[in-house]
Amino acid sequence: MVNIDCPICNLKSIDKKHPYSVHKIKYASFIEKYYPRFDLLTKEPIKFKSEDSYFLTDFNDRRHLKKYLQSLSKQAGLQYLKEYLCRRKELKQNYGFALTEFEIKSLIFPSINYIERYYGMGSYKKLCLDSGLQIKHDYSTIPEFSRDISGRDFICDTREQKIIFLPNMQVSKLEFGDYTLERSKLFIERKSLSDALGTLSKGYQRFNREIERCKDNDSYLLILIEENYKNLQSFEYMPHIHSKCTWSFISHRIRELTQKYPSHIQFLAVDGRKEAARIIEKIFQLEDSIMLTDLQYLYDTGDL
Repeated sequence: MVNIDCPICNLKSIDKKHPYSVHKIKYASFIEKYYPRFDLLTKEPIKFKSEDSYFLTDFNDRRHLKKYLQSLSKQAGLQYLKEYLCRRKELKQNYGFALTEFEIKSLIFPSINYIERYYGMGSYKKLCLDSGLQIKHDYSTIPEFSRDISGRDFICDTREQKIIFLPNMQVSKLEFGDYTLERSKLFIERKSLSDALGTLSKGYQRFNREIERCKDNDSYLLILIEENYKNLQSFEYMPHIHSKCTWSFISHRIRELTQKYPSHIQFLAVDGRKEAARIIEKIFQLEDSIMLTDLQYLYDTGDL
């Protein structure tokens, strides 16, 4: 995290309350005035949304980023992306793993699919390795959803309110997650948009404890959100969603959890409840391979 000094009174390493409590300046205005950053394409000031993103943001939106990359040679573009990842790793010292597609979509950074198509297959893995990041997922091949699970029962947690009915399903109490398969280490936590927002705000500590139980059990938890990603990003403008949280706050917590539990959780947003039902049954055909599979990447490319 960046140490913020106050150039007004020359105080070192101030907290967020200092600008307003001492100088009557809102923190966002203080940062934009005394720590200005500018869009690399348009040279316009970067808008402050959160301290988590401001010092890592080089563009005001993703379109500016893509235009900037297209103005560079491919070698220079890859160098910029590498420098961004290195800068992110330095500022966030507990973020040592390659970003997943779900994480990237919440940042002003090109999607993995874009990087692979524009710079060549294997380029995202090379970028991450060159930046000193650990690789979690394999993007070189499409996994086969071919495991025969027809002889095993699905299990649904007794507390699940809106049950998705699956073949040969039993109802039983689960320590974590809402759905699993008999003799499986994979569990799926189904979330509506409202559920997800509540879990990642007021229910955050309880959710951390649930993930810890999953980790202690040497299991894997997929958090499946029944909402397409664009709606997830824009929930603040939906009249039927009553949440005081911002997307910046929620996406920060998702990235925090994904980096904290790299071998035990993954997030996936799909287009509605019907899609969620289809995805649940298909994902269990992967089982152990899920740890090597970036599901949001596969979903966005149409391979899931």
